[in-house]
Amino acid sequence: MAYNTVDMTATGVDRITVKIAMPPVELLWKWLNEFPQHNFDDFGPKSEEDLIVDLTRRAHRGEYVWTIYVGEAPVGVIGYAPLSEYCGMFHGICVTKEWHGRGVASYAVCAVLDTIFDMGHQKISASFFRDNHRVDAFLDRLGFHHEGILTRQTLRGGKPVDMLLLALFKEDWLCRSAAS
Repeated sequence: MAYNTVDMTATGVDRITVKIAMPPVELLWKWLNEFPQHNFDDFGPKSEEDLIVDLTRRAHRGEYVWTIYVGEAPVGVIGYAPLSEYCGMFHGICVTKEWHGRGVASYAVCAVLDTIFDMGHQKISASFFRDNHRVDAFLDRLGFHHEGILTRQTLRGGKPVDMLLLALFKEDWLCRSAAS
């Protein structure tokens, strides 16, 4: 694929690289478990072995996985599931706690958004647990718009949990990018 690597520089951070690649599963499992309440419902993987099965299923469905590197060190992952030639959905954005608030996620997700829109997609959706206010604010800063609430969409700890659905359209992203 022509979109293998995007290099960027962030203030106070070494080179950030985003590559289509799977990070080591043990690292991904560790990152996901830094904030399990934001990453898992009752139906998600319960072990590294379950995560491998889940990632294999995603790969067979044609999903993309980008690993985020700071310098040479993997620090996060971004998953994307194409739904059609027109649109798709983020399927996980996770950056290790060590790099929160330092611009790494923002630079990486922006690079991935550029790549996905360059592939021809016109709309990118994201859903997440309603109580994950940090992701809500993050996606809002990137220009995502609220589309709805998925009421009692899943279970977490045996209790129903709502999810928010947000979306970003290519034309909005291009207008926003041109204005900055």
